[in-house]
Amino acid sequence: MERITNPVLFVIRRLVIGSIIQLHLLMIVRIVKMKFREEEVDNFLNAFKSVEHHIRNFNGCKGLQLLQQTDDPSTLFTYSLWDSEESLHHYRFSELFKNTWAKNKNTFR
Repeated sequence: MERITNPVLFVIRRLVIGSIIQLHLLMIVRIVKMKFREEEVDNFLNAFKSVEHHIRNFNGCKGLQLLQQTDDPSTLFTYSLWDSEESLHHYRFSELFKNTWAKNKNTFR
């Protein structure tokens, strides 16, 4: 897990230009900030470990990281990269997301 000190929350749409052909690549970066009660951080970390491979393998997910703020270890971020808004939308309304959210929403401060 990486630690960050100054998180910047943003959505990036990136244009990549190849040397021979021009390739337009639209990617969605999703950063979610979560503030947990201190006693719940370890529980969340364990829960995340149990589902992260499912999220990484979700159709359209191109990457996933869990970040922890250095000056406040109870503040964590998920950083995920998606191939399209449609893929992200499907994830956000999936049973995987609903079940994960249901298990963790009561641990926030």
